[in-house]
Amino acid sequence: MKNMPNSVKKLLLTGIALQMLFWWMPLFITHASIINEDKNLVQTSFSISLEEKCKKDKEKASPKSLDDKRREQRAGQVHNGLPTKEEEAIALLSEKIGLPFETVKEKLHFKVVKDGLLYGDCYLVPLQKREDHRLCLLEIFSNARPEYMKFYLDGKLKAPQKTEQIYFIDDYNRMWGENLPKSLIFIIYCNGESVGRIAVGPMVDNGGKDSDIGYAIKEKYAGKGIMSSSVQTLLNFLQYLLNNQIYDISRVSATAKLDNIASNRILVKNNFVKSEHIVGEEGSQRNEYFYYFSKQ
Repeated sequence: MKNMPNSVKKLLLTGIALQMLFWWMPLFITHASIINEDKNLVQTSFSISLEEKCKKDKEKASPKSLDDKRREQRAGQVHNGLPTKEEEAIALLSEKIGLPFETVKEKLHFKVVKDGLLYGDCYLVPLQKREDHRLCLLEIFSNARPEYMKFYLDGKLKAPQKTEQIYFIDDYNRMWGENLPKSLIFIIYCNGESVGRIAVGPMVDNGGKDSDIGYAIKEKYAGKGIMSSSVQTLLNFLQYLLNNQIYDISRVSATAKLDNIASNRILVKNNFVKSEHIVGEEGSQRNEYFYYFSKQ
């Protein structure tokens, strides 16, 4: 290098400098990219944290109401083939009596097996002001065949306006008008259809008297075992309410016309004890039955 001309030395040094620049440039670029990415990461994390903070601040400023939370919970509770409206009716009852929704729903659910096969997947659904409930009641008490209706009540069909007033409007008020239902009134829901009615009451302010149980079903569903299972389900539900000290009753009574063989059989099958006395006036005399609850 000492003996080289200055021009050659300059040219050689320039070449070395350029070669070093080519070697180190990718490292500088990569390092700059990493710094850039780190900055982006920090900015993104900061944005997410800021978004979460704003969301939490918003929730604190306007918390969800209890009704909103319950609606959200119900949205995920549709299963076992039970439609949302039926689920909501059971959820409303569970809230009213202060017992867990899932347990109440389970207590109101039953299956009917006929000839070894599943005939019906059924629920007792609390009475609601719904068109299918109204039409079910009208079909039973106003539009049935007179020969079939002779087994119910006074043995006569009722005018549609009277059915709506007694079994739809008045019953709805007894079910939902107080802190605790004065009577428990259910529409029997089976295989996707409203098929009958079952009720028990009065449940509160009863002055020590018995609560009465009554039931009726559309003619085409009679004799299938649905009503017997409905009575058993309601009795089990009442026992559950008594065990949880929701009500305090010791027995329920029921009556069945002397010639209503099916209804008498239902009561005997469900452990009702037949009284020695016949009740009612001549021409509408009935057997009287009592069901006794166990005290736990």
